[in-house]
Amino acid sequence: MNKQIELTEEEFKKIEDVINNFLQKGAANDSPKFVVLTGSIASGKTTIRKEKYSKDYVLIDSGELFDSFDAKNNENTEKKSGHMMIAGIELVKRSITEKRNIVIEITADTPEKGDKLKQIIDKMSSLGYKAEIEAIYCDVEECQRRNAKGRDNMSSYYSTDETLHYFMVAFENL
Repeated sequence: MNKQIELTEEEFKKIEDVINNFLQKGAANDSPKFVVLTGSIASGKTTIRKEKYSKDYVLIDSGELFDSFDAKNNENTEKKSGHMMIAGIELVKRSITEKRNIVIEITADTPEKGDKLKQIIDKMSSLGYKAEIEAIYCDVEECQRRNAKGRDNMSSYYSTDETLHYFMVAFENL
C-alpha cells in the first residue's frame, strides 16, 4: 500500500534542491555507466568512491540522502524518511532519464540483496547502461580496526536496503 505524503512548498523545494545537488555531479552521455562498489563493512568503498567517482557520477545512496536532509531539532524522523524516499526514487528516475553516470555503494551480504542487485544490473543494462562491479577487498583485521575508529558517514551496511529499494520502485515508474 502506497502512503501519500503531502508536502509543504518548503518541503518540496528542499527535496528538489537535494535531487538537483546530486544530479549536477553526474555527467550525461550516450553510453552511461552504472558502477556498483561492493565489499565488507569498512573495506574502503566510500574512500574508493570519493577518489574515483566523485566527478561525473550521480551517487545514489540513502545514507548520503539522509545527511542531505539535515534534520532541524524539531523535524519528525518519519517525515524525514519520507522525504528521503521521495528524493531517492526521483533521483534514480531522473538520472536514468537523463542518461547520467551512476555509482552506488552496497553490501550484498544476503541472497535477497544479491538477487535485487542482479535484477537492478540487468535492468540498467537493458536501459543502455554499461554496468561495472568493483569489489573492494580489505583484510579482516584492517576492516575491524577501521570500523572501531568510527566514521563520519553512514555505513552502506545500514543504507543498502533503501538504496536498492529506490531502484526497484523507480523501475516501476519509468
